[in-house]
Amino acid sequence: MPAPAGRRGVVRRLALPLLFAPALALAAAFHTRVEASAVATMHTTTSTITPTAMSTAMSTAMRPVCIGRHLLDVPADFEPMMGLMAIFTPPELTDDGAPITVLVHSMQDDPAQFEAQFKAEVERRHAAIRSAQRRTTRILTDVRHPDGPGGEGPGMLPAGEATMFRIREVGTSYNSELHFRKGGAYLVASSASYQDSYRQAEERLLAFAAQVVPASAASPAAARFCLGPVAVGGRHAGEYATFGFRSKAAPDVMLSVELDTYAPDESVPLRQRMGGPGALFGNLLGHYKVLREGEVTVAGMRAQEWLGWVKLGRAGDAKHYGFALETMRPVPAEMQPRIHLALDSGQGGPNGERYPNTLDDRQALALWDAISRSLRAAPAALSRMAPAR
Repeated sequence: MPAPAGRRGVVRRLALPLLFAPALALAAAFHTRVEASAVATMHTTTSTITPTAMSTAMSTAMRPVCIGRHLLDVPADFEPMMGLMAIFTPPELTDDGAPITVLVHSMQDDPAQFEAQFKAEVERRHAAIRSAQRRTTRILTDVRHPDGPGGEGPGMLPAGEATMFRIREVGTSYNSELHFRKGGAYLVASSASYQDSYRQAEERLLAFAAQVVPASAASPAAARFCLGPVAVGGRHAGEYATFGFRSKAAPDVMLSVELDTYAPDESVPLRQRMGGPGALFGNLLGHYKVLREGEVTVAGMRAQEWLGWVKLGRAGDAKHYGFALETMRPVPAEMQPRIHLALDSGQGGPNGERYPNTLDDRQALALWDAISRSLRAAPAALSRMAPAR
């Protein structure tokens, strides 16, 4: 998961398929009681996988999901694994501030239940902050309910729908959290500040929240970044997000997407990291096979892919697939983001469950091709594609 790297930037990398790291690493940043949703999904089914080429447990129908400014087709039974996390860097950020970290959670469809659940989650967070206080650190210095910077509207914060917590971490360093709701989503936007600059940080949080709209209400003319059930407008110096899915019918199968709009390409390309001199597989204990590797084109971008499996375990018979694709573009831009896509099988569950691999080579390749080759730019008319929860 991404981690802070000083005040201005973030370290971002999901550089290798998950079969070489614990599945729990993806969820480490999401200690939440909310039922999480990683990506907004559309009602329309766009394609199918040939049933004979797929695992009998998994759906062959595909549905598009919105990631950033792109669409990706996933099997209909793939469900979000966790709360969606994103990091946005305001263009005017100084050394006294930090990027805005955003967590997005879906909640109840019923408005009355959603309001009650939202308030309950905010109260739980309030209690958790109070219980974590120490004499000179982690001190809750302010709690307020800010109204939006303009009243009602899809991008505003109506009265009573937002709570701001201000926490003094140590000395003149603070962390401010804005809890708010948009459409059917509960969002937490937070930012650190230094040298008593918490007011500027909180102004940035409110300005950010004003740019968030339900995905179904996003303006076709506006360049917005899709984050599950919501879309984020405005200009940012940095945009980063992670999305994760797990098959409901075959829970050992997981799909993860990492997107960084303006990050440069990796200094060592994917294929070299996987199979070059000193690469991962050169030092990996166990029997493995490379099924396919090479360069492809997705969404108008060059990309490298590496597809393989490894047998692990005491008897060397626990098969795990690990497929990865990574875009390569000389000039990062909104429609030319760094995208790292990974599909893994034979993965365990978040609570220590053990799930044996359910795929064979033909099924794994068919699933991968149906997903990875569907990556495409999202149409401008995002407002016509209502997200399904």
